[in-house]
Amino acid sequence: MYSALRLPVLSLLFVVVWSSGWIGSKYLLNYAGALGALAWRYMLVVLVLLILVTVFRLWRVVERREVWHQATIGLLSHTAYLSLGVAAIESGVSAGIVALITAMQPLLTLALAYPVLNERVNFLQTIGITLGLLSVFLVVGEKISLGGSLFSYSLPLFSVLSLTLASVFCRYSDRRQTSAGKPTTPLLLILLIQSSIACIGFCLLAWVFGSFTMAIEPGMVLSLVYMSVAVSIGSYFLYFALLRELCAVKVASLGYLTPPVTMIMGWVWFRESFSTVDGIGLCVAFVAVLMIARGSKAKRARKGKKAIIPAPQHRRAKQFGFKNTNRAAALTSRRVNLPSGVLLFSTVDIEL
Repeated sequence: MYSALRLPVLSLLFVVVWSSGWIGSKYLLNYAGALGALAWRYMLVVLVLLILVTVFRLWRVVERREVWHQATIGLLSHTAYLSLGVAAIESGVSAGIVALITAMQPLLTLALAYPVLNERVNFLQTIGITLGLLSVFLVVGEKISLGGSLFSYSLPLFSVLSLTLASVFCRYSDRRQTSAGKPTTPLLLILLIQSSIACIGFCLLAWVFGSFTMAIEPGMVLSLVYMSVAVSIGSYFLYFALLRELCAVKVASLGYLTPPVTMIMGWVWFRESFSTVDGIGLCVAFVAVLMIARGSKAKRARKGKKAIIPAPQHRRAKQFGFKNTNRAAALTSRRVNLPSGVLLFSTVDIEL
């Protein structure tokens, strides 16, 4: 029961915490500039991660190649993704619209996951991803037609492209490490490497293009602690943990659930407008999520049916020379993979 509910609960928790990040970012902008807030935020993130890794004794010797991999992922998924997204909010784009634009990630991930990771989706999931993309253009197109800046809306587009590249590269790096038989590096240590390089990037951006000035107030301290611990550590920990167990497209499809949560939070905290077109876009996105989820179940069901070749117990006993059919029945719970070349150069999963 626990194992069956673990991934859905982690996915739901990720969606809620990830969505609150855009709201927290907009609240933190009341006390500092976008780049300065990110620089101070990641200084605190690195400090907290250093404490956690030391307390839980997660220090490991990491190969130079993996350090470079995680540094690249950190620059893409933290520095580029957050700086461009927060800059879009600072330029006047609402938090809900930023979340809708970032919902393009499943389509971008699909375009990269197939040639790089050989991860496929079925027809129903493809329709769901297309509907989700339609909901994004439906809402964003109206905002641009009402006088929104094209440059402002291009910022979150480049932001989601950075996160997509980081997700695919992370999945590819984990696969190579697993296939080589190497133990996986603890996620907190990985986050420390990523956050350290991201902190350097944010500090350089704030020094060149922004400012480190912040208004020290209780609201600023609370929002900074929440954004550092809950969002930067908690949501990214959940994101990369899900990437280790689910395909990249499936994890990216969780982005379709963030717009409703973000828009509700934006309406509650900032009284952001919620038009009829926004509602239609959210309904289309909800239908897209359902289609992607049902498509995953249908694909697993078809795979299970095609993988089993039934045979009567007495035929199994005769084939393997067993006089006792109970022995053959006991072998029913075992499976073997026949190597390529046995049955028309294909691998078939057969019940014995």
